[in-house]
Amino acid sequence: MKNIDQRRVPLQELRRTHDPAGFEFECTDELVPLTELVGQDRALRSLQFGLGVAKAGYNIFVTGLTGTGKATAILEYIKRAVEERRQAGQISLPDDWCYVYNFDDPDRPNAIRLPPGTGRQLRDQLQELFTTVRANISRAFSSEEYEHQRRSLLEAGQDEAQAVMEEAQKQAAEASFILSFSPMGVSLLPMVGDKPMTPQQFAALTPAQRNEIQGRQQPIAKAVAEVGERLRAIEREVSQALREMDRRVAEAVMAGSFDAITALICPRHKASLSLNAGMSI
Repeated sequence: MKNIDQRRVPLQELRRTHDPAGFEFECTDELVPLTELVGQDRALRSLQFGLGVAKAGYNIFVTGLTGTGKATAILEYIKRAVEERRQAGQISLPDDWCYVYNFDDPDRPNAIRLPPGTGRQLRDQLQELFTTVRANISRAFSSEEYEHQRRSLLEAGQDEAQAVMEEAQKQAAEASFILSFSPMGVSLLPMVGDKPMTPQQFAALTPAQRNEIQGRQQPIAKAVAEVGERLRAIEREVSQALREMDRRVAEAVMAGSFDAITALICPRHKASLSLNAGMSI
């Protein structure tokens, strides 16, 4: 027991202490993080050797305990080493290569060659552009002005279609027929008094009466076919006018949005990227 007591460490010596008065800072936020590998001289020499091997197929393997910050420290060291060599003219940074969507052939993206370091800048600007344009387009298509223009186009189409149907109804009524409009098309029904004739009533007619009705129906049936085609044409015209209006609104929102991005692109890629990105949005 006496020998154990001789080797006992006093309580006050179980930890290392430092007088705060000796610190030259008020808060650790004022300290600059270490940029060197502390206590890893052998690892540092190995890293320097590995970076000096300018041959393809060679790699640097790093291992150690998880959470010790080895990846961050080594990455920072490599960045500094590369920048120092670049400034000294010993190495030149490779160009950035970016892939952009190919609207003509989606399976073959377009490759764009950019100056070193601008690929990430292009990516960030495209993300910012997408967010901005999407918000602006949403605002434009929900505005009162857009709704007013859209409603005007729809009402004009409806008025034209209504005029066509009324004229057709007038012609049919003069021949004692009525037109029935449905999503399936336009049908022509004979009249009994002021009501459409039912299939049972038509079947109860004599052959002479049916022939007489069918004789009056033939010239009106041609007009009915023309009315149906005209109504479909009006619908196509309205749809095309709406799409054209949407295109103009989108172009107005995106006008000039790609100027900052195309400034990063090599001249031979500017036009294609601006067009593709615009169509993508």
